Amino acid sequence: MKEETRKDGILVAVCGASRFGKTRWVLERIARASRLLVWDPRGEYVRPARCTLVQSIPVLAAALREHAQSEGRFAYFGPVSDFERFCGLAYTWVQLWPAVVVLEEAADATQSGRARYEHGELIRKGLYYGAHLYAITQRPQETDKTTWGNATVKHCHFLDLPIDREYMGAVLGVSPEKIGELARGQWIEKRVGVPAHIFGP
Repeated sequence: MKEETRKDGILVAVCGASRFGKTRWVLERIARASRLLVWDPRGEYVRPARCTLVQSIPVLAAALREHAQSEGRFAYFGPVSDFERFCGLAYTWVQLWPAVVVLEEAADATQSGRARYEHGELIRKGLYYGAHLYAITQRPQETDKTTWGNATVKHCHFLDLPIDREYMGAVLGVSPEKIGELARGQWIEKRVGVPAHIFGP
């Protein structure tokens, strides 16, 4: 294993209604990642993120083993039943050397309680190894509370349902009305120890 000192990782929890820019925002931030692994249930990262498409866990395991400490960009397109095994492989990979891991549509594969099993291990321990994690969802209340509780950055685009606005208003420390007023390309973001701020045009 490499012996260089690793910088702390970050966990970015991202939410927003469909078509309001959350995936585009993530794509912009991962564009230069030399080591990238994406849980990609719609296959939308392959071309814009320049990822190799992988569709089975054994093939993914082999690819990550081959690129244990070297550059590689992979998007996994498979059934939701593969999610925990994907997270287990992701956690192993970031231990070998820091990488960016994206969990798209996290609510499809998680529950609203604490993160469990391999997913929980990745979320709770991955930052120690320098991983940069992005957990993305349309419904923040349906995503695990471990992600929102441990997030270095909480990032929110427009949300349509009042219940979701109320939830994220409490998470961000802003009024739910502010979330409902966000236009496409705008977002509210809160970093640990810093008040929330509105960004975008």
